[in-house]
Amino acid sequence: MEIYEELKARGLIAQVTDEEEIRELVNNGKAVFYIGFDPTADSLHVGHFMALCLMKRLQMAGNRPIALIGGGTGMIGDPSGRTDMRQMMTPEMIQHNCDCFKKQMKRFIEFGEDKAMMLNNAEWLLKLNYVELLREVGACFSVNNMLRAECYKQRMEKGLSFLEFNYMIMQSYDFYHMFQTVGCNMQFGGDDQWSNMLGGTELIRKKLGKDAYAMTITLLLNSEGKKMGKTASGAVWLDPTKTSPFDFYQYWRNTGDADVLKCIRMLTFLPLEEIDAMVPGGDLGSFDQSGPYNSFDEASSAAAANGGWPAYIGGQFYARWSGGGNSHTSTSVAVTVTGSSGALFEFDCQGLYKLGVLPVGGPTWFKGYRYAGGFEYPRVTGGGLYVVNVVSLEDYVKGVLPYELGTGWPMAALEAQAVCARTYASVTTKHLSAYGFDMCNTTDCQVYNGVNASGTDTDAAVDATAGECVRYQGALAETVYHSSDGGATESAENVWGKAVGYLIGKADPYEATISIPNYSYAVTYSPSELTWVLQKSGYSIGTVKNAYVSERTPTGNVCKVTFVDTTGKSLTVKGETCRMAFYSTTYGKNVKSMRFCINGDNSGMTAGYYVNGSGSSISSLSGAYTVSGTGTVASYTGSAPYAVTSSGTEALNASSGASTAATASPGSFVITGTGNGHNVGMSQYGALAMAKQGSSYRDILNFYYTDITIG
Repeated sequence: MEIYEELKARGLIAQVTDEEEIRELVNNGKAVFYIGFDPTADSLHVGHFMALCLMKRLQMAGNRPIALIGGGTGMIGDPSGRTDMRQMMTPEMIQHNCDCFKKQMKRFIEFGEDKAMMLNNAEWLLKLNYVELLREVGACFSVNNMLRAECYKQRMEKGLSFLEFNYMIMQSYDFYHMFQTVGCNMQFGGDDQWSNMLGGTELIRKKLGKDAYAMTITLLLNSEGKKMGKTASGAVWLDPTKTSPFDFYQYWRNTGDADVLKCIRMLTFLPLEEIDAMVPGGDLGSFDQSGPYNSFDEASSAAAANGGWPAYIGGQFYARWSGGGNSHTSTSVAVTVTGSSGALFEFDCQGLYKLGVLPVGGPTWFKGYRYAGGFEYPRVTGGGLYVVNVVSLEDYVKGVLPYELGTGWPMAALEAQAVCARTYASVTTKHLSAYGFDMCNTTDCQVYNGVNASGTDTDAAVDATAGECVRYQGALAETVYHSSDGGATESAENVWGKAVGYLIGKADPYEATISIPNYSYAVTYSPSELTWVLQKSGYSIGTVKNAYVSERTPTGNVCKVTFVDTTGKSLTVKGETCRMAFYSTTYGKNVKSMRFCINGDNSGMTAGYYVNGSGSSISSLSGAYTVSGTGTVASYTGSAPYAVTSSGTEALNASSGASTAATASPGSFVITGTGNGHNVGMSQYGALAMAKQGSSYRDILNFYYTDITIG
């Protein structure tokens, strides 16, 4: 198998400019190609490792790689795939990171005369005269085309700086410069770099009248369409001091079943034959065939005569059987008897169409869960087989309610959740269309495991609200929700940075009227633990000596947290990062909500004691009256109030309604808070409390979402 065909079989190729020309170059060892690495950190990570593997494969096939370190472009920062501007780095930081990259790359790529080259674009970009650059290449770039480029779209929402707008020109100039100086005729990069790469090929064509080529590498995504190579605590680094060998091993050990073979194909040098032999159920091996036939029945009869199986290949029916010299393609899907390699049917439309199965007679099973509807089985890139449940919206919602709430909840709460789940599913298409599904089945979207746990009450709630959705100003609302808010919901702007008219924070008096499991929490970090967690997440900070809430929202939730190291350097994070910055799977610690204080400092939290769950509050207990268990009414004279809950009594403070904060050990950081989740939108336990007080599902939705209509 030639190298280009191997790259396709491994699922590594996403887009190419001129396939035949590129195939000719790489298969004959004539490609002088480059991949750029911007020095945004002091170590390469798993995403870079995929690029290094590609460089190694092509070098082994006789092609010459160029590892281009972005010492110049790093001064600007690539906006591709970003929703915010990258942190500006000093020239000293950039140079340090460049030096670290060089050391790591030499472990993978063979550098030297007539071998791989390592260049730094600072050598030419930092010498450019701005006016001369504009005169030389400015006329070759259309601003209209640049603004339509995918790499700028996400940044346009928040504002694209002129600094970042120049990045495409700088990257294009790199290709143009190396084409002339070192004979570089091809550029490789991530699929999110496509627009920038086309800019380079066009610049060479317009200025020099010659052809240059570009190819993008498939992004390393899991079966849910999310980028791999990152954990909740940050990137998976190749530097063992940033990601320990144990953590590196554990990351790959915990890879989902659907992603294992894809990762082996893309990231190892094992022969494809060995990898194909790992496919569960066995390998069909080589085959012979006859056909095409006019129908499935004709193909089945011909296959049976040879002890084979019917197949639908490229839009036509064939009969196939073991033997012969033909090989199955990387997009082939075989239906087998469970636990065997005996094929019942084979499907292969080269990724243009997917195998669909609609069970006869009702729901079917997958991994121990029962599902309504049908299934699709795409194998988009030749990697793992994806399983997609194709189901009606109402049946989907019936599979959400039992796992997001559960049977036995009051009907109004179930109905509110049904409307939320239906609306969220209707408006969300957040995962890549190439993988054929709109929603994953985890808390990243909504928990969905089919109809196993459905009850008569959860199904009735869906039926009672059938077709109803939440709208804001006529458009479907993104009805996000969370477990509990701890006393107040929060505006989307203060959590995710974008104002949403119907996601406005407000004090929530209802949760305090019921007992909520694990409502209050406390977690302690030592300075070394907190420092490690922050550094593993990519933050540039030394040993942490102080951490505090530096800003709260009007509802008393946290919107900024500041960390200070022993040198006096400070780091301030905002929005949901205020809680996620503390997240660590290694230590098993996290901050559960946006409503917390650090070492007992609850200044700025909304003060007051809620009275009888009415929504009104009083700032102190001076002049308040209490009702004893015998019904005696008397003026309150104590200084340490307690609330009676279904689980006993609990000491309160006016700032949060939470249990009194734990005392911090010297030098440690104790974080105490209430609630669970991001605090935006509907509180599920708040909905439970409102339903218990007699509120309807419309009351619940109108309380948690502002100025909406339901219908």
